[in-house]
Amino acid sequence: MKVEFINPFLSSLGEVLEQIVSLKCTPGKLELLASPTESPGVTILVGVTGDLKGQIYYNFSHQMALDFARAMMMGMEVEEFDELAKSAVGEMANITMGNVATKLSEAGFTVDLTPPSIFVGGDRLTITTDIGRILRIPMQTEKGEFGVLIALKD
Repeated sequence: MKVEFINPFLSSLGEVLEQIVSLKCTPGKLELLASPTESPGVTILVGVTGDLKGQIYYNFSHQMALDFARAMMMGMEVEEFDELAKSAVGEMANITMGNVATKLSEAGFTVDLTPPSIFVGGDRLTITTDIGRILRIPMQTEKGEFGVLIALKD
């Protein structure tokens, strides 16, 4: 996977999380995963078409998803991952992916994005993609770790 695909995700996540939810995030060691792979209980999927094709997944534990929803809703108490909480974390992914699309466009790639789809399960969900290997970027924050999974090809 080309670095031109990865850098827009890293910079956009850092910008969005710091500006919107007041969290700094630091990327951990990148991993290449085989498909299918497992994901914690909450996964946001955004499809990518155009010059790049594939999917982007944001995966969180239930607690991390609640923390992000709470931050997106200006500290409003969030006890369960209900429709409002799903909408909040979906919007965070939407904003991030909008920034990513802009940066990819500036790098010469034309992409279209699907609206975020949110999947909530038990402790683990299984993700399968036909792209082949999936790049996982663990993102460290003071609230814990979440993952960004990139399955793209040009």
